[in-house]
Amino acid sequence: MLQTMLTYEMIINAQKGDPYTMQQILSHYAGYINHAASFVYSGDCRRVNRDIQELIEADLMAAIMKWKDKNECMTE
Repeated sequence: MLQTMLTYEMIINAQKGDPYTMQQILSHYAGYINHAASFVYSGDCRRVNRDIQELIEADLMAAIMKWKDKNECMTE
């Protein structure tokens, strides 16, 4: 899987509701999310808890929607 670099424009587009861009951002963080949502099942076998994975993804999407540029905050 090819990693995409996150850009300012991608975050802005995701905030505006572009589902493709939001999916790109989730894909960018998929490895981190899967690791955080995984547990050791038996021996060295790791399993991903899908419920935890979905919660982390939802939190990431909510954080993107709340994100404000610090330059924007200074003008308010």
